[in-house]
Amino acid sequence: MKRFFKPIEKDGSAKKPALSPAKKETENEEENKKKREPLKFLTWNANSLLLRVKNNWPDFSNFVTTFDPDVIAIQEVRMPAAGSKGAPKNPGELKDDTGPSREEKRCSEKPLIWCGDLNVSHEEIDVSHPDFFSAAKLNGYIPPNKEDCGQPGFTLSERKRFGALLKEGRLLDAYRFLHKEKDMDCGFSWSGNPIGKYRGKRMRIDYFVVSEELKDRIAECEMRGRGIELEGFYGSDHCPVSFELSPQATPDSNQGSL
Repeated sequence: MKRFFKPIEKDGSAKKPALSPAKKETENEEENKKKREPLKFLTWNANSLLLRVKNNWPDFSNFVTTFDPDVIAIQEVRMPAAGSKGAPKNPGELKDDTGPSREEKRCSEKPLIWCGDLNVSHEEIDVSHPDFFSAAKLNGYIPPNKEDCGQPGFTLSERKRFGALLKEGRLLDAYRFLHKEKDMDCGFSWSGNPIGKYRGKRMRIDYFVVSEELKDRIAECEMRGRGIELEGFYGSDHCPVSFELSPQATPDSNQGSL
């Protein structure tokens, strides 16, 4: 057993405990960890965290141990897709209002990292079957506005709003910044039910969106699931998405610090 305290003499024969060098070193390491900015991030829509804990936690825990993120963002309640303007709405759901979000991003003095299930596929490259999702009908409903037609999360109106948010907020889609080509195996974060018409139909709707001033520090952004059999999804219909920043080039510089 390590001895973290040793008696020292002070002012005569009185003895008081003092930290040993080993204990001081341990505390210094912990303090440095607290001061170091986070570099590795993970987001995952667990689609009922309770079920994942019961049924899939050992595998997910092993994955987390291997990746060793500094920050983990787990969601089980998604931002609802806007869907069609004329479709029935649940009054208890969040409103799809991106105006305040854009204003917040303009006013932020520090670089932003925004992650999670944003429930929108920005471009055709972000879905496995663009024609299928463009023609999809929610419960047979056909909205009067053509820009609201299609799979919620892939309607033209939603995609335009998301694009406007990125542009006005001076934000980057970290995954697409690194990956310019479509990846039919590992390029999507959500997958339809393996049984039925949605088998093999996949979308990228989970993101790391970051401020433009961080673009030179984006080291990695990956979808951690693959294939139509939901490998690496750990029981959810979403796979984890990882993101990593490179350390700042100059520690004394505040540019691009979180």
